[in-house]
Amino acid sequence: MGETPTPEPPAPGQRRIERRAEAERRAAERAAADRAAATSAREEAAEAAGAPRHRTKRTLLVLGSLLASMNIWTGAPLLAVWVGSRSSGDTQVSMNAILVVVVVLVVLEVFLVWVLTVLNHAYEQLNPRTGGAAQRRTAPWLRSMRDEREDVEAQRRTLGPMERILVVAVALGVVVFEVWFFFFSGSSIGSG
Repeated sequence: MGETPTPEPPAPGQRRIERRAEAERRAAERAAADRAAATSAREEAAEAAGAPRHRTKRTLLVLGSLLASMNIWTGAPLLAVWVGSRSSGDTQVSMNAILVVVVVLVVLEVFLVWVLTVLNHAYEQLNPRTGGAAQRRTAPWLRSMRDEREDVEAQRRTLGPMERILVVAVALGVVVFEVWFFFFSGSSIGSG
């Protein structure tokens, strides 16, 4: 009544089959691990080979945005004034010349802002940021004050190189204008 049945030892052929199955399972696991290692090595090599290419593209995009943002303040107004001066036949200022300057300036500024937008989009495609363009952003003045929580503050987006370039370009434009206005423009008071 208290006897427990003892399991019968496996037959000699059965042990051999079990060992062979275990060896095949281990071999399959090793082969899968080797394939995964080879795949990751190929991916790393491809990334390493593409890294200089991406770095060059990013550098060219940043330089292009720097050029476009500086031309917003310098090149476009100078070109508009030059085109306006060429449209006027005589030395007197005419309404036609002023209209040409305004229209050319508006067209050039809209074009340069479009170029900056395209460059920024291309840069974001090359170098995506978390919480970037894929996430909808709400303007600060449209947010409720109750929405200002620590988790929201932690998720705030930092400025990328394109935004930094635009901030620096605006600051430089203001500083250069102020230096010109206060030191080089001369006084129009009393020169009448």
